[in-house]
Amino acid sequence: MEERCSGLGKTLYIDDFELEPYLQRLRPTAPGLDAIPSWFFSKCSYELADIVAFIFNSSFSSGMVPEHWRRSVVTPVPKVARPISISEFRPISVTPILSRLAEKLVVKRWLFPALDPTTVSDQFAFRPIGSTTCALTFFMHHVTRLLEDNSYVRCLMIDFSKAFDVVRHDVLGAKLAQLKLPPSVLQWIISFLNGRTQQVKHASSFSSFKPINMGIVQGSGLGPTLYIVMASDLKPLSVINILFKFADDTTFFVPENTDIDISVEFEHFGCWAKDNHMIMNLLKTKEIVFCRPSARSFLP
Repeated sequence: MEERCSGLGKTLYIDDFELEPYLQRLRPTAPGLDAIPSWFFSKCSYELADIVAFIFNSSFSSGMVPEHWRRSVVTPVPKVARPISISEFRPISVTPILSRLAEKLVVKRWLFPALDPTTVSDQFAFRPIGSTTCALTFFMHHVTRLLEDNSYVRCLMIDFSKAFDVVRHDVLGAKLAQLKLPPSVLQWIISFLNGRTQQVKHASSFSSFKPINMGIVQGSGLGPTLYIVMASDLKPLSVINILFKFADDTTFFVPENTDIDISVEFEHFGCWAKDNHMIMNLLKTKEIVFCRPSARSFLP
């Protein structure tokens, strides 16, 4: 990847020989509305690399996402074994394969490098070095460490309702604007979010297209990283208390000996949710108290 100059100013450019390996390594995946299968790009990667690179370069340099890439097919995936309500389905959006590839390039080349590692170090999902194993190791390490000097550790597990679906584009856009992104890339991401439409697929039936004016796309290459940006400024008030995230699940540790009580921290999280137009689900927000053996403590 390099920067080249054109009559319209400085633009971002990708060469076809850089793009060809991405096409060749495409895994079998569901196609979008264009119905172009993944094997077509992988088997013909050498012949298509120059054409796809031209499309990507035109899109990145202009900061505009093709309208066809902003259309998605939503397939409801059950969250439970026997769903009985709409809320028990997870809406997975399927976008065109080229759109997903372009999004991954944006994330890898520009968005991740622009993120301050210290602001996203508490996120264990949607990152190359993050995993459930890392999250569990972090969880057990800090609980046992805090119990060495405290009789108990209060663990609060916060749930945000429809976290991906209620993200406000104006709020997310303001946070993206604070990152050191090339102007055309920032404009490209804003274009990706605006003017989106989707239709629902069930069996062989399709609904009509409906506009989307909020939320980030689940199942896209860019959506998960955008949620990392959205939640990156959610931090505890005290340096003693510990917070970590896995996707949209937020877990919070408050030891017995702390300078800021868990109720104050919880109120702080509620204010963050209100300011960012997120919805805290109190029914699914739970607390676990870890105690040292034979320890007796009064918990308000």
